[in-house]
Amino acid sequence: MLQLAYMSASTPKSPDVHTLSRQASSRNFAEEITGVLLHRNGHFLHIIEGPKEYVENLFLRIIADDRHKNLHLIFRKIVTRRQFSSSSMMIPTSALDKNKNIDMVRDAMACTASDVRISFESIFGLEA
Repeated sequence: MLQLAYMSASTPKSPDVHTLSRQASSRNFAEEITGVLLHRNGHFLHIIEGPKEYVENLFLRIIADDRHKNLHLIFRKIVTRRQFSSSSMMIPTSALDKNKNIDMVRDAMACTASDVRISFESIFGLEA
């Protein structure tokens, strides 16, 4: 199973994260893709996981999508189990959901360089 994360900047064409999630949910479910999508301060952080072929194909579609710009791959790694298994694409809504998902995102990003983690925490308004 493949897990990857990227950050990008939103554009005027970017719908809100709930619209994005609704648009992708049936395809993600069919392709067994799960993850989390965060949006704050004009930036997206998206972690996706699932069967390698499907995740790679989704990422190629994302790269070509003009609803965001300045896309940066944060990590790409093989994992043995899902970290975000409760839905096809989690979008935190309550404060409790946000805290839980931020903790899971921090865990997933533990493999990244410190400057990437600092950038993530700065963009999403978190304490280091």
